[in-house]
Amino acid sequence: MKHNYKIILLAILSVFVLNCGTLGKLDTSSYYSKPETLLRSYTAFEITDFESYDETIPLILKTQIPGEVENQLIQSNIGFQTINYGPIDNVPASETIIMLAEIVDVQSSKDFKFDKGALKFGESSISIQIALVQKDNGREILTAEVAGFSSLGFGKSADKFKDKIANEIVEVIAANY
Repeated sequence: MKHNYKIILLAILSVFVLNCGTLGKLDTSSYYSKPETLLRSYTAFEITDFESYDETIPLILKTQIPGEVENQLIQSNIGFQTINYGPIDNVPASETIIMLAEIVDVQSSKDFKFDKGALKFGESSISIQIALVQKDNGREILTAEVAGFSSLGFGKSADKFKDKIANEIVEVIAANY
């Protein structure tokens, strides 16, 4: 009888080890509409808190990702003269873009599941819709969707996940500057 438990334990351990190649993976992707006006036509970039109709989405996702977008945009030297996570009052509204974002889907899994013959642990994902609008008239300049996937969930890898999502957003902005 003890021998059967050892075999079962060894089988579970083997399945876990075979799937370890997918553990810890952080991926992002995005797609966007090509803007009619390049973003370099504007001098200021204003970032707001991310919105969501789902009240279960953690506040950390709504505030820390926009803050990280601000940090990465400033470090990237893309070309905006003013970048701020919050209102910009010292630049004309006609020269300012506001980034509006809504977290439309968050999947967090603490359980494991079988997918295509593989055992998956703690997969999480986030999907964010973004609109860049001109501040003075609300004219939409660019729309995008950014998604992120983590095979470890949002727990211990939350900071890396936040950084990768922010980086993907900054790449969309840079590609259209």
